[in-house]
Amino acid sequence: MGEGSVPFAGGGYVTPFFDTARVEALAATLAQIVKPGNTVLELGAGAGNISLIAARYAKRVIAVEDDDSLHAIFASMLGSSTLTNIELVKPRTLLQFEPSETVDVLICELLSPALLAQPQAPVLNKFLRYLKPGGAVLPYGLTNMVTLVEAEFAPYGIPFRFPYRERDDLPMSSPKTAPVVLNQFAFVEGLPEQVHEHLTVTAIAGGICNAIRVESIVSIGADLAIKGSPILCTPLVVPLLENVPMAAGRRYHVEIAYEHALDVTDHPRFTATIEPANTEFSRRGTAAA
Repeated sequence: MGEGSVPFAGGGYVTPFFDTARVEALAATLAQIVKPGNTVLELGAGAGNISLIAARYAKRVIAVEDDDSLHAIFASMLGSSTLTNIELVKPRTLLQFEPSETVDVLICELLSPALLAQPQAPVLNKFLRYLKPGGAVLPYGLTNMVTLVEAEFAPYGIPFRFPYRERDDLPMSSPKTAPVVLNQFAFVEGLPEQVHEHLTVTAIAGGICNAIRVESIVSIGADLAIKGSPILCTPLVVPLLENVPMAAGRRYHVEIAYEHALDVTDHPRFTATIEPANTEFSRRGTAAA
């Protein structure tokens, strides 16, 4: 009879192992970019599946995880692994960790739609200084897409106005425009703290726009991108505070401003202004995302 205990942190920490598109894309890219003799630094290593894959190719992997439960799960996996080239580090916070050396590959997968809920920007910007010249960052970057939509904000007649993740088991929003690129980032170049963008879109359907759907496409490598999934970068529906009437075929100006998250408890403001082109009409929306 087996005895002892295993770390318990809820099934949510296991599901990334079964995110097939993400894991296979990361594994294929790691096989290409990690060379014998390389040192890899993973920030926010989670339960360890990506660090364990990187260790197949690298001389050394420094895996940093500040969550107690995830660190315990990763440590238990290392205890049953034959790999000896992974150093698991647990600082109080990721930003408090200071590497003692520069690295060849930096893995920082603290991803959320538009980077609104995870501290990708401050963590990435700090640790880029430890990347050797010509070193690689994984993922490679992010493309953010926005769509003006009509979403359901009154189920059972109970109204609400706050952002939610759009999943297959929830009512899908109805698009009023085609998706358009909001911005693109190559992570090796660093990230801005604030984002302020102006777009022009054309309505494909009339009716009411009451929200903006934000979707992020993750570039695992320079030539390999994957859309969000139920696990990675699930699309975010951000409500407007006021409904905007739209007419099919009409052009609209959209102004969007937000800050990248500073930590997991940060809830930055996402502000949007939508107005028909060449008119004085405007409707504004803002929500904590």
